[in-house]
Amino acid sequence: MGCSTKGVVFVLLLASLLFLIGCSEEDGSITGATVAEQSTLTVTTFSENGSLLDGVRVYVNEEFRGETREFGRSKGTRMTLLRRKTNTVRVDKEGYYAPGPTIVGTGGDKEVSFVLEKRKTNYVVVVEDDDEKGVEGARVSLSSVDGQGVLEEETDEYGTAMFKKVDDGNYSLSISKAGHEIVEMNVSIVHSRRGDFSSSNIELKLAPRLTIEVVDNEEIPMVEAEVTLFTKKDYNSPGGLPLSRWYTDELGKINFDEVEYDESYIIVVKNEDYLAKVVEHRLRNN
Repeated sequence: MGCSTKGVVFVLLLASLLFLIGCSEEDGSITGATVAEQSTLTVTTFSENGSLLDGVRVYVNEEFRGETREFGRSKGTRMTLLRRKTNTVRVDKEGYYAPGPTIVGTGGDKEVSFVLEKRKTNYVVVVEDDDEKGVEGARVSLSSVDGQGVLEEETDEYGTAMFKKVDDGNYSLSISKAGHEIVEMNVSIVHSRRGDFSSSNIELKLAPRLTIEVVDNEEIPMVEAEVTLFTKKDYNSPGGLPLSRWYTDELGKINFDEVEYDESYIIVVKNEDYLAKVVEHRLRNN
């Protein structure tokens, strides 16, 4: 009777033990299918010139994991854990173009690097005359005020010149074309303020020019007539020197470009067998 009772107890214990082992094996198979080995990931970020870049936001499976460090040996890096078999890693920083995401698995320590390109502005200069028509062939120079370099372009048939991917900074803009006044101005290009595309419309005015036509009594052009140009002030001063002296062309004309608006000039015309003639003229910008 006593032995029989012990046998029953032993059978019950054995059955319970087999049940526990079966459950443990089943749980282990489920766990092994869903949970990967945990790994350490080091993310390193660089700027396009190769320097370490701090303050870059790091995301793993769209979960924010912090920013790359600013100081010390770990500058430009961020360490985090990977808990899945397959992980999507991406980075982001304001003012920079970030590369696409990277897929990283688990198993051992992992390292990935990203190169971020700083956002830059495409700067367009539109050069127009006083009738708002594009001026073709104008030379446009964009010079960095910190001496980093000069960018040069020439306007197309529409008066447009484009400078691609311009770094943030302060620049000196210069526009020139023969027969026109030179335009010089300062411009500030900041991507956060101007965006990927920015433009400036500039009016290019004709340079002052004094054109003189010499004819005889019958209004026939006089070729090779000597024309001397003075400012009124120099003409009336003892020993005053002329601005220029030249001869008329086959049409009896001559152009003086080194003149200014609202200035009075004395024109002296001489030709063999003719009396010299002195004319005063005030150049105005009509």
